[in-house]
Amino acid sequence: MRSLAGLLLLVAALRPLPLRAVQLDALDAAREWKLRAVRFRGTRAVRTADLGHVMATKPRPWFAPWRRLPDFDPVAFRTDLERLSRLYRSHGYYHVRIAHDIELPAKGDAITAVVYVDEGLPVHVERVDVALGGTELPAAERTLVLEHLPIVAGRVFTEDAYNRAHVYLRTYYREHGYARVAVEKQAQLDLEHDTATVSYQVESGPPCVFGETHVRGTKAVDPAVVRRELAYDPGDPFRQSRVDRTRTNLLNLSLFHTVRLDEDRSGDSDVTVRVRVTEAPKREVRLGVGYDTEEQVRGLASWRDYDFLGGARQLGFSATASFIHRALTADFLQPHFPGRQNRTR
Repeated sequence: MRSLAGLLLLVAALRPLPLRAVQLDALDAAREWKLRAVRFRGTRAVRTADLGHVMATKPRPWFAPWRRLPDFDPVAFRTDLERLSRLYRSHGYYHVRIAHDIELPAKGDAITAVVYVDEGLPVHVERVDVALGGTELPAAERTLVLEHLPIVAGRVFTEDAYNRAHVYLRTYYREHGYARVAVEKQAQLDLEHDTATVSYQVESGPPCVFGETHVRGTKAVDPAVVRRELAYDPGDPFRQSRVDRTRTNLLNLSLFHTVRLDEDRSGDSDVTVRVRVTEAPKREVRLGVGYDTEEQVRGLASWRDYDFLGGARQLGFSATASFIHRALTADFLQPHFPGRQNRTR
């Protein structure tokens, strides 16, 4: 019996001290408050991780208990509540209501922010209208486009699906040769009946081919280096993927800070491409020092020329040294050898 009484006394002693909850307006602004935790109540449609991601008010990470508790900023927290409302609306919950409590400890200055969410009913897509104007697609392609639209009648209306459908339509046309395409979107919400009517208007020009390519911005780098990385030839059918691959090819040379590809704005079937680049330093030097229990102190030094003797050839040397190992390596990269798609190292 005595042992049971002692256990009850111990549990009572270890129970947290009672908390008092207040609103932001009632919080003592003269005190410097710390944030112990942020808790959510009533969330179902949106993950708590996504809610926490959009908030500027963030507690100390669970994996770093040695860190000091962060300051609590009432102004930032009030803005966070508005961000949460916007996030829910973007997920189709336009009737969401957000409330809060600030739980004050009996002792100390570490508060807990509690966010209460009343999600309400979501808005559902009632109808999706797609008008494919301009150059007419073959019947099979037209069916394929409409069947794979990311937004579907009957589902909850979300801004993500609404925007992805817009990108999908434009990307599909451009990947199938229709470079001169414009896509407009519109959504009409009826919050009284919780429905959304979505429409897309596509206006496409004729099937296109790649025309001339003009290179701008090169100084130390030969413009021929840029032209060699083009993923298309004049007269090839236009493909958005080839434009993207060209940009990737140029960035992978490590010779340019920025790469931009623009198309002429005419309605011609020949698409003139302007490649604009900003050059980066051709040579790079790296120095580093590290430590581990096996090698103890170790060092690294490297030098690389990304345009050795021109032509985007790369020559590099690196040296590593520790109390156990020492190494000196050299490498040479010849692009487009023996073929256009090859690199010899």
